Amino acid sequence: TLANLRVLIDLDSVRAQAMLDRIIDYLRATLGASRVTSHALSLEFDRLDDYLALMQIRMGMRLHYKLDLPDNLKTAPCPALILQPVVENAILHGLEPSAVGGAITVTATQIDKKIILTVSDTGLGFKNTDDHTSDASNSGFGLTQLRERLETLYAGQASVDMTANFPSGTRVTIAMPMTVPSHETNFCPYC
Repeated sequence: TLANLRVLIDLDSVRAQAMLDRIIDYLRATLGASRVTSHALSLEFDRLDDYLALMQIRMGMRLHYKLDLPDNLKTAPCPALILQPVVENAILHGLEPSAVGGAITVTATQIDKKIILTVSDTGLGFKNTDDHTSDASNSGFGLTQLRERLETLYAGQASVDMTANFPSGTRVTIAMPMTVPSHETNFCPYC
């Protein structure tokens, strides 16, 4: 990203400035979010927008994305930076290796008293699976860390599932309670 920024400074200073503004916003918010355990879901989506806009500058027309956060979930508490590693994995393993790139869609919905967060990509997806699921859903450092964080916060009331996204790509679904556990007091609606 920084190498792309360096090149853009000479070629397209307006785009370079826009990219630099996104980097600044992203780093400020990420540092702030690293100091809290949870924040408003709208802030999580704002960070994804900053990150994906940076990746879009880097990847060009090979990356498209859509963020779908309903108004009624914007203030819902969410573990800070819970979606970031999932989106990074989608780009790193699914879209960047593909010559044509693809799209990422991040959605939030509410089912009963749970928030359902879904990250879908149209990248390379799983290899050699007939049933559109994968043993990889139980492995990998990023997903293992994500599961451990959710277990610590929600004591078995949250889940992470990874499946194939038909016709191509991967889908990661996170289900978690609508409320922050009562023992959790490190919530910031602005970080």
